[in-house]
Amino acid sequence: MTVNELFSILANLSTILGVPIALLLYLNEKRKERIEREYGTYNALDEKYIEYLQLCMDHPKLDLYYLPIEEKIILSNEEKIQQYAMFEVLIGSSLFHVGNGKSSPMPALGLKALEHEPRRRR
Repeated sequence: MTVNELFSILANLSTILGVPIALLLYLNEKRKERIEREYGTYNALDEKYIEYLQLCMDHPKLDLYYLPIEEKIILSNEEKIQQYAMFEVLIGSSLFHVGNGKSSPMPALGLKALEHEPRRRR
């Protein structure tokens, strides 16, 4: 067996073993990226939900939590708008995060964000 034949055998052997190993490494890396993306989405949703719970604690009168207040509270028009806006924060932020895994374009609405001039009726 000559040196050229030995190198030819080694080249063929490295091709036969190298291609499957490279393919396995590539697939393993893609799987890791997918898992990281899923955890990123989960963490972002978790942060938004914690922000929503903070809003619930800051404004208990609006009855935003899933457990209802025992006594019936009559809300003013401004408080009703705040209540609906906070529900939109909950729904909107979760939809945007699930859809693309990125931060929601809708900001977390606090009371200052809701202080706006009323719409004029046409």
